[in-house]
Amino acid sequence: MKIEGTGFEPVKAVKPSKVSQGRKSETASKPRASVSLSAFAEDVKAAQKAMGSIPDVRMEKIAKITEQIQNGTYKVDAQKLADAMLNSILGK
Repeated sequence: MKIEGTGFEPVKAVKPSKVSQGRKSETASKPRASVSLSAFAEDVKAAQKAMGSIPDVRMEKIAKITEQIQNGTYKVDAQKLADAMLNSILGK
């Protein structure tokens, strides 16, 4: 089956219309959206910045415990250890 004479001409080129150009200038002149942070968010941001300056590992504490272990003077409080383990498991 062959269809002839649809009455439509093929599109030769697409040109931007004056309407679309006008819209561009309208959106360009509109103020941009702004974001403001709550006081809590500002506090969190400040805390994160402060935490960034604290090292993850406290070398002086590690050195002290290492020395105590080597000297045989390091003592573990079994009750404190058990409490800490249970609190960790129970999410306290």
